[in-house]
Amino acid sequence: MCFNIFKPKPPIVPTMDLTNYTLVFDNGDFAYTEHYGDATGTLVKDPGNEFIIWGKPETVKKENGYIVLLNDLNNIPGEPSIKAGEIATYKSCLRVYGYYEVVCKVPPKGIDNWFCLWLEPMSWDFEIDFAEFMSKDSSEYIVTIHQRVNGVMQIMAQKVIQPGIDLSIDFHVYGCDWQANYIRCYLDNKQVFEYLGATPAIPMYLVCDIAVRPGYQAAEGILTFPNEALIKSVKIYSKN
Repeated sequence: MCFNIFKPKPPIVPTMDLTNYTLVFDNGDFAYTEHYGDATGTLVKDPGNEFIIWGKPETVKKENGYIVLLNDLNNIPGEPSIKAGEIATYKSCLRVYGYYEVVCKVPPKGIDNWFCLWLEPMSWDFEIDFAEFMSKDSSEYIVTIHQRVNGVMQIMAQKVIQPGIDLSIDFHVYGCDWQANYIRCYLDNKQVFEYLGATPAIPMYLVCDIAVRPGYQAAEGILTFPNEALIKSVKIYSKN
């Protein structure tokens, strides 16, 4: 007697194809000290994380061809206890729709260094977090779509991405394809998230930042400083 054993084929994972996309921005097009929410040139205090201050020049630098984002203790009296680095494109590339790609090496320890790649408009009525490290380590991250409904920011879709490796060990490619009727997110050019539905046609900009876990106080002494995220490239494409 002969038995034929058929093994199901693994599902085909869609990949990002840039054939019909045009490069409209790369990281050579903006200043490395460009900070989100900092249109007046003043330092930024996050209303949700009052213990963090963004905007200090020493937390964003270019070194060995990389953009380096740092978090560290801030010893200036009267200022928040943590200083953290971020870059944004709100001055240099504020646009409706596109494919956003960041090649970076994220910091270790997940939420302790709370690294995030995200898109938002100046009005903050919509937000796409396409790689937010909120777990205990850097082996997984969260994709979240937020939208303001009746004056309150609500989660419209969310997914935990678990690639099975520590993403802080090496550089990886994080992508977000935001279009009028869908949002697709990618890790190393493989699709890991899809949202189907109308999306707001409002100009948004890209933010890359490092922070510390919510509720952290320097006196706790749990984290060691400084910590860093390395960004190799930032590119934005327009769909033809």
